[in-house]
Amino acid sequence: MAIKIFNKTNEHLKVEIPLGQIFEPADSTIQNMILTQQLFVQIAPQYSNTSDIYAMCIQQYDAGTSQDAIFFAKAVNKGHLLGMAELLQKYNVQDNLGQNAIWVISDNIPLSEINDEHI
Repeated sequence: MAIKIFNKTNEHLKVEIPLGQIFEPADSTIQNMILTQQLFVQIAPQYSNTSDIYAMCIQQYDAGTSQDAIFFAKAVNKGHLLGMAELLQKYNVQDNLGQNAIWVISDNIPLSEINDEHI
């Protein structure tokens, strides 16, 4: 997933997107996402920056995202999802195992349902 940030000011811009930031899609059939690795970006005046981000789905039964999907930043999660995102960032688990760990919390999926097929 990538994020594009525009700096329409005449000043250098420093942007921090915090760990746990929730992104909600314009299309309600697509899953919301949670940022699992904090992002820092500096953008020159009147320029834009496109950065890859680490984010994971938080609604297992909604559709996955597509390259042209539009998302809006919402509140930063302060609960158990944030705690899991902190662990995923700390141990650099940005894969299927991490995604399943997120779904255990976001969708209340029992750990017993996570098996080798999910990893």
